[in-house]
Amino acid sequence: MGDKLRGAAAEAAGDVAVLPSDLIKIERKRKRTSKALKAQFFAWTSVFSGLIIWEIVGRYLVQNALFLATPIQAVGSIVVLVKSGELAHHAWVSGQEFLIGFVIACVTGVIL
Repeated sequence: MGDKLRGAAAEAAGDVAVLPSDLIKIERKRKRTSKALKAQFFAWTSVFSGLIIWEIVGRYLVQNALFLATPIQAVGSIVVLVKSGELAHHAWVSGQEFLIGFVIACVTGVIL
């Protein structure tokens, strides 16, 4: 009975009574958030590390863009294609070829 009165008094006074179960929930949420942030950090770090290694290998070890274009070269080429309007045309043609091939494969698969 005394706990109920203290809880009602705390609510009336504007104080929120924090129960141990609430603290456990808050701590679990904090740990989940921390784990998620850590996982995102490692994911993005691995992506950027891969891009940096790719750039270094392509620029200093291979030194021939025909065999291995670097990410910076690829982005530069994409920018040039977008500015000239060629990218949209080539994307449309590639999409048509993909759809035609997909339909042929589906029809062949159903027949077989």
